[in-house]
Amino acid sequence: MSIAENSNRSQNRLLVLGLSGIAATSALIYGLIFTIPANFQTVVVRSKVYQDYLFSTPPATRWWMIAAFCTLAILYGLGWYIARRLRGLAAWAVVIIGSLVFGILLSYIYPIDASDLFNNILIGRIQSIYHANPFVQVADNFKGDKFFPLVSFSYLPTTYGPVWEILAGVAARLGDNGMFASVLALKWLPGIFMLASTGVIAAILKKQASNTILAGVLMFAWNPIVLYEVWGNGHNDIVMVFFILLAVWALLYKRYTIAILALAAGTLVKFIPILLIPAAGLIAIRELPSLRARFRFIVATLISVSLLAFLIYLPFWQGFQVLTVFQRSNLFTTSLPAVIYRLSTPGLGQKRAAELISSAALILTIGFAVWQGWRAYRNTSIYSFAQASFNILAFYLLITCLWFQQWYTVWLIGLAPILASGAAQLFAILFGFLAIGKQLFMYPLVIWPNPRPPQPRLEIELTLGVLGLPWMLALALLFRKYTPFRFPVRKSSPTSYK
Repeated sequence: MSIAENSNRSQNRLLVLGLSGIAATSALIYGLIFTIPANFQTVVVRSKVYQDYLFSTPPATRWWMIAAFCTLAILYGLGWYIARRLRGLAAWAVVIIGSLVFGILLSYIYPIDASDLFNNILIGRIQSIYHANPFVQVADNFKGDKFFPLVSFSYLPTTYGPVWEILAGVAARLGDNGMFASVLALKWLPGIFMLASTGVIAAILKKQASNTILAGVLMFAWNPIVLYEVWGNGHNDIVMVFFILLAVWALLYKRYTIAILALAAGTLVKFIPILLIPAAGLIAIRELPSLRARFRFIVATLISVSLLAFLIYLPFWQGFQVLTVFQRSNLFTTSLPAVIYRLSTPGLGQKRAAELISSAALILTIGFAVWQGWRAYRNTSIYSFAQASFNILAFYLLITCLWFQQWYTVWLIGLAPILASGAAQLFAILFGFLAIGKQLFMYPLVIWPNPRPPQPRLEIELTLGVLGLPWMLALALLFRKYTPFRFPVRKSSPTSYK
């Protein structure tokens, strides 16, 4: 063995040791700052606890969490920097085991930032325990259930799709009547999808840029925002992200009908992936070699998607009332449409203002999605669908989303590792860390004070406080050809699907 090879092995061992130290330090922070103080079994469960944990704890708790996120962000960046230079099974073991340890630690915390976990448990119980239809029955019909005091929006049926409700029903059944068992079941469900998403990202990067697989996997699997929102708070957005990533993988390997089916399945979790179908379909039509092949693809895909929707909706179908996706189209918070709604309500009235603004937002979103689909059709880069998907999701979150929540940034972070653009990757990661300020900074400044600021001032302050910096960052990256910090260019990456 040459001296150079010995030197490289020694350097690799040192880097693995350094990455292990970062993993151990991160695990210590997750345990000491999140798991021990906010352990589910030690937190007193109170009625209507939505975002009440931080409100009811000493201010030092929130400052410790802020310090923890800042420190974890630094460690995360160092870990990514080291992973770029690492090879071998030992490095992979550190990344995968580290991510799993972080997730398990966070799965034991009380859901801090929303009551969605308890909503999902009760809606799952409506299906699996009470054998009722969660698309028709509401939580108010089950006030005797032990989880009822913990839910919000108890007057609405589920606004998720049937794929999620089937999964949630199975998890709720596994939790049976145990409070903590149900919480763990509905946290491990999205956690499993995070692990699956990590595997799909690795498979995509193997096709796109094999020299960046480990760093790309770490970019997602060690991201503190993803870990906190998925494992810590049990948000189901990662299930949707998994199906989007699966569609990216299928397009790369020319499985065009599978790609559309994956997006359809994602749409049956949350409606967002339907916006990505035009881009995927147009890329498939461009890549197929003949008119006959395109015709077969269209027919096979239409039949497959129709059959999927029919089979998934069949257990719940009671007419078009089960299509509950627009149940919250009259709810606005922390968004540009929310600000416009609050400003226009005095003149138009709440109902008219909500109708006009939600319709305008929908038209803008569809128009942008179609435009991005056309751009993806004309761009033969292997990254075209992933970039189009990222652009559509970013446009929706920044411009047309009616009801913005900080965990939605998981959508962009999930796509970040498979993008060619370092600017887009940087934006996704920074957006995630900035958005968490909604809970840690803006609620204490705007929502908690008594009395609250009057509308529309409250909505303006909240929206600018949460989205102001992401808007500025997006504009800066849009109009500049360089960024202060660059991710490595994948010079060896293929440039075309062909």
